[in-house]
Amino acid sequence: MRQEIPDYEWTCVTEKAAFAGRDGAGALVFKGKMWLLGGWNPRDKVHFPDICNSEVWSSTDGVNWKLENPDAPWEGRHTAGYVVYNDKMWIVGGDPIQGHYQNDVWNSADGVHWNIVNRNIQWAPRVLHYTLTFDNKIWVIGGQTVPQFAAAGSKI
Repeated sequence: MRQEIPDYEWTCVTEKAAFAGRDGAGALVFKGKMWLLGGWNPRDKVHFPDICNSEVWSSTDGVNWKLENPDAPWEGRHTAGYVVYNDKMWIVGGDPIQGHYQNDVWNSADGVHWNIVNRNIQWAPRVLHYTLTFDNKIWVIGGQTVPQFAAAGSKI
């Protein structure tokens, strides 16, 4: 018996989001909202390629976005690990665009107030790592260095 394959279709809900376009931002679903964390905008010719942002945006519908925090206390970044765990959003490491790797861990229960959990995690610097929860733990798997932006030994 052949199983029918459902048709899928993407629907554009807005072409003019309130935030600037960006690369490598965190995207989470938390407390009934979509969240956008940080990111890097290569079209920003004033700051490119050195500056990433630490903005925190939320939306309940993907159309209307609210800037929850324009400058969270964590250094702007992209390609970090982003995960929801224990009723908080977490940001784990990331980003050589700033000229070094970020080996810190932050969390927030509301997107506005952020707590530093660890300033210098002990694993080797990396970006593009998978960050997930399993068995009541946060797991960091894989990743890579990007030597054209930062040497493998460069941490904050």
